[in-house]
Amino acid sequence: YYTKAGEIKFQILNNNGNYSLKINSGEDIIKSTESTYTNGIPTLILYMENERIPTFNLDITKIEKDNLEVLLQGAKFRLYRDEKLVGEAISNEQGKLEFKNLYQYEEGKDFNSTYTLTEAEAPNGYTTMKDITFRVQNVDGILKFIEESNNIESPRSYEVVENTIKLVLENSPSFKLIKVDGEKKEEVRLPNTKFVIYNIDTDEEVPAVDSKGNIVGIKETIDRNEYYTLTTDSNGEFTVDLAEGFYKAIEVKANSEKFDITNQTYYF
Repeated sequence: YYTKAGEIKFQILNNNGNYSLKINSGEDIIKSTESTYTNGIPTLILYMENERIPTFNLDITKIEKDNLEVLLQGAKFRLYRDEKLVGEAISNEQGKLEFKNLYQYEEGKDFNSTYTLTEAEAPNGYTTMKDITFRVQNVDGILKFIEESNNIESPRSYEVVENTIKLVLENSPSFKLIKVDGEKKEEVRLPNTKFVIYNIDTDEEVPAVDSKGNIVGIKETIDRNEYYTLTTDSNGEFTVDLAEGFYKAIEVKANSEKFDITNQTYYF
């Protein structure tokens, strides 16, 4: 509820045992008054109203940048108002997360309904997006998502369904590898192809690590050699969260014996 503005100054009068209330200022704040007795004690009651703040729900869908078909699970968000944590949510398998019963902005009201949405953790293999500061306002009966932050990295789209803002947010892959047939290129992508990635910032080759310091890939033995491998999915690709650095990717196993993987080494 909005805080009731103004103050009430009053007097309690006793006229031969009959008590009454005299309002000196703030009459417009009081809706009505009533006098009664409680256990023999005269009681004067003031009835005042508070106006309810209109609310909305925020429904977020996380996708890969420029790719609506790739829904991202594991994006962890925190929502703040007045620098206080309002809630925390993580995107599910459908890339969905939501925050309910948030406060709408109303012109002229002394109430801060501006929120900041922070991505605390990005999905694995993707970069963390910058904070979004926003408010939601009812303009001529239609809810509007109004962004106040100036650090927009990618277009944001939304739609309004009744009292819910449905917002689509994108994450950029920190590193994506797409494996294709050498002759047919993008027409034929190659799943189940295994790679190993090394960091070569120094003279020593070391297994690549993600931004949290964990070695990327799954430990396995191929042709008697032990690797931490990354495998292309059914679409012939994988994404991985790499820390900044200089890398070497080596194809260690093709998805078919018909492919030659000699000298399949890539630097980036």
